[in-house]
Amino acid sequence: KFVYRKIGKKLETFFGGRLMVMGIGGAALNPEIEAFLRMAGFPYLIGYGMTETSPLVAGGPYGDTSIALCSTGKPMPGVSVRIAEPDEKTGIGEIQVQGDNIMLGYWNDPEATSETFTDDGWLKTGDLGILDTLGNLHVKGRSKSVIVLANGENIYPETIEHKLNRYPQLVESLVLENRGKIEAWVYPDYDFIDGITTGQSREQRHTYIISQLEEIRKTVNGQLSSASRLSRILERREPFIKTATHKIKRYLYTADSMPGSSS
Repeated sequence: KFVYRKIGKKLETFFGGRLMVMGIGGAALNPEIEAFLRMAGFPYLIGYGMTETSPLVAGGPYGDTSIALCSTGKPMPGVSVRIAEPDEKTGIGEIQVQGDNIMLGYWNDPEATSETFTDDGWLKTGDLGILDTLGNLHVKGRSKSVIVLANGENIYPETIEHKLNRYPQLVESLVLENRGKIEAWVYPDYDFIDGITTGQSREQRHTYIISQLEEIRKTVNGQLSSASRLSRILERREPFIKTATHKIKRYLYTADSMPGSSS
């Protein structure tokens, strides 16, 4: 623990030595990195919010030892959070919020405003999550991204992608449903792979990539429920198209149409 603390102090010095707290948001933080930051005593908070909430919904409070790893902490003062229509098995449902920080509506767009609020005045975020027994909010993904299988079971692709993206061999991933099976398309980190396969032929390099993808698939499947397990992982040879906030444009991709890919 002493070593972690020493590294933490060096990190603070790297950021100028007067850092009070670092805010993290926009995308899920790698659990291993968060665990390291906590062990190192590095001052950080993970927040969750959106433009419509001005912008924070949850985050902190700093110093609260009950904040769970992989959560966004407690709702901000004056903000109420509820989970709408939670799944019977997982408790996951849509995150809905209420408070003085919530927008009044979209400018000159009453139809969009009406669709965004519930009849009793709660903002529908479109995000999925759960509240744990200590009041921490855990964000699980987007409601539009949920894969509903024929048996009615919900699969949350972002959860699987987060596990895949932890591997240094991969830059990014996209999990899709293909005829009742779950599969992942991944864009490998070719620079990382080149460093390992230096001097090998193109065929040997390709064989290495395929073997690594299969090994990753088996390892990740061991962390998933039977319904969520990946039937295969396929290599995509170009980056995914992203939004201005660097999130993959999911609507552009289907299992039947993935340009620049190979199995």
